[in-house]
Amino acid sequence: MTAAPHNRIEDTDAFLQARADVLAGRTAHAYLLTSSDSAALFSFSRALAALALFGSERGGGADLVLKDLWHDVTVLPLPTREGKKRDAVLTADVDAVTETLHRSPSRGDKKFYIIDRAETMNPPCQNKLLKSLEEPPAAAHFILNSTAPDALLPTVASRCRRIRVPDGGGTGAGFGEGYAAALALLTEQKSSKNVLAASAALTRNKVKTAELIGFMEYVLRDVAVLHAGAGGLYAPGGNADALSRLKESCSQEAALRCLEFTRRARDRLRLHGNQNGVADELLFNIAEARAKYK
Repeated sequence: MTAAPHNRIEDTDAFLQARADVLAGRTAHAYLLTSSDSAALFSFSRALAALALFGSERGGGADLVLKDLWHDVTVLPLPTREGKKRDAVLTADVDAVTETLHRSPSRGDKKFYIIDRAETMNPPCQNKLLKSLEEPPAAAHFILNSTAPDALLPTVASRCRRIRVPDGGGTGAGFGEGYAAALALLTEQKSSKNVLAASAALTRNKVKTAELIGFMEYVLRDVAVLHAGAGGLYAPGGNADALSRLKESCSQEAALRCLEFTRRARDRLRLHGNQNGVADELLFNIAEARAKYK
C-alpha cells in the first residue's frame, strides 16, 4: 500500500485539526483515527507523524516517514521474520513497544508508534497497550488507525484524541477551493455598503455556508499571523499574493475581531440559526470591524 499524495491529505479539515495541535505545541500523546477507508488512514497517520517530526520540511526524513522507513516511527503490526506484513496486531508487537518506549528519539523530541488495524488487537493485547497510553514518556506519541473503532476497549479509546478521517482523504469542498472562496469573499467585503451582495454570494456559493465561514476563520487567522510576523500559515499554495493584499486592507486588530465574529456565527449555525440572517450579520460585523480598526 502506498501513501496518497501528501497535499491531498493536508487539504482535509480532519488534518487541519491535527495540524493545529502540532502548530500550537499540543501534539496529543495518542490519536485514534477512524474511517471506513484504510488507505486514507494509512496516508493520514504517516502525514501527521511527518508533520510533527519535520514541520513543513519536505524530502529527506519526512519522505522516509511516509514510506515507513524512518527510525523514530515504529509501525504495528510488525512484519514477520521473512519481512511479510501481518494482518493483525499481536501481543508480541505491543511487548516490542514496551521495550523501546523509554528510549530517546534519535532526532528531536518526538517518536511515533503507528498502529494499523488497531481493531485487530484482542482484549489482553489492548490492556497491555493501555499501560503505555496511561503513562507515556514525554517523547512517545501513538496513532491508532481503525476502520472498526467500536472493537476497541472504551479505556483505550478514551485515552486518545479522536479524529474522523474522510474516505479517500477528501472533504466536501476541498481545503484549497474553500480557502480561495473565503479569501475572495473577504477581499471584496471592504464596507457595509455591499453586505447584501456579499451575503448573497456567500449563501449561493457551491461551498456550504457553514464550511465557508469555517474557511473564513482560517483566512483571518492567517492575516493575523502575517501581521505578527509568525509562521505556520494555513494558506494553500497560490494564495500568497491575494492573502498579502487582504492583509494590507485588514489590520491585525480587525482580523482578531472578525475571528470572534466568525466563531459566533458558526455556533449560531450549529444551533439551527437562520442561514441568511447569520450570514448578513456576520458580514456586516466584519465590514464594521475593518472600517473601525484600520
